[in-house]
Amino acid sequence: MLALESGGRRLQGLAYGCLALARWAMGQLEEADRLTAGAVQALADARDHLNEGFTQSARGAILATRDRIDDAADAFAHADAALAAVGDHVGLAVSSIYHGHLDLARGRQAAAQGDAARALAHRSEAERRLAQGNSGTPATPARIALRTLRQALEAAGAGDASPGDDETLEIDQGRRWIRIPGRVRWVRFGRQMVPWRLLLELCEARLRAPGQALSADALIAAGWPGQSVLPTAAQNRLHVAINTLRKLGLRLLIITRDEGYLLAPSVRVRWVVSTQRDRQGSTG
Repeated sequence: MLALESGGRRLQGLAYGCLALARWAMGQLEEADRLTAGAVQALADARDHLNEGFTQSARGAILATRDRIDDAADAFAHADAALAAVGDHVGLAVSSIYHGHLDLARGRQAAAQGDAARALAHRSEAERRLAQGNSGTPATPARIALRTLRQALEAAGAGDASPGDDETLEIDQGRRWIRIPGRVRWVRFGRQMVPWRLLLELCEARLRAPGQALSADALIAAGWPGQSVLPTAAQNRLHVAINTLRKLGLRLLIITRDEGYLLAPSVRVRWVVSTQRDRQGSTG
């Protein structure tokens, strides 16, 4: 209230932003939306573009929670542009976490349209953002963003139509470990970077186009970025790398079609971060 009384636009914007987060936590979404809109405007007037971008990303998350998908996407676009302009890498990381709320909103939209595969893909992307954000020692703004996304994922869990854990491929991106559906032990890729990059590309493709195969050319570009290889040699390399993935336990999860490769539609992807592993897990 002192900030409001003093008339300082920057302090006013920061105060509005803090109040908005409190209202959001209380489930008062309309009021939180109104406050963040005011905060963004006040910070823009004060030319505090760093906090303007950060607050805009929080507003995007609130708009997504209200299922205002187009407005949320626009807010995130403005937030990331502002944060990139001032070189705020921490702010961009926080925005990426908040973006998980938009992934969940798009998942709800897909589920309402009867597209279960895309709904699961969007949820997996939100989980990936949460796992990526958890992989470091985040600052306070990131911890707040992580808490809101974790709560949103937990709330969505009750109505999630995803397969059980026995049909889930878990990926620890930071350690390059995976757990294959139906198994207890984790598989460690170690220095096998090409198979690892191929697996990540197949997982990312699940979000971009569920049910569609990735072409050999797309996988070659992902597995050997920036390298110029003769077509026949590239195809041979890809064949060997795909067989390596299958030998690591993914034989039934990677499907080959005339147009390329994809993950089995029945298997969902879950991005995780854990602090403890079975030390007897397989080593790649």
